[in-house]
Amino acid sequence: MPAAVKWKLPPIVKAYEALGAIGDGRVKLLDERRALVTSSAGDKTYEVETSADGREISSNDNASYWQGYLGQ
Repeated sequence: MPAAVKWKLPPIVKAYEALGAIGDGRVKLLDERRALVTSSAGDKTYEVETSADGREISSNDNASYWQGYLGQ
């Protein structure tokens, strides 16, 4: 089994973007482990999921995929 990849720390602006997504109601909880997050422009939706123990998280947004930090 491959070792888990560690996330880089995101730019601080990403924390404000995440708070904005919550405040704007753009985070839709699907269940206790999965959510859909709509972009601020409203044209994209990203999936976010945590492992059962909450120690791992994955997302299909561009920052997570290409830059190595959790973007949404």
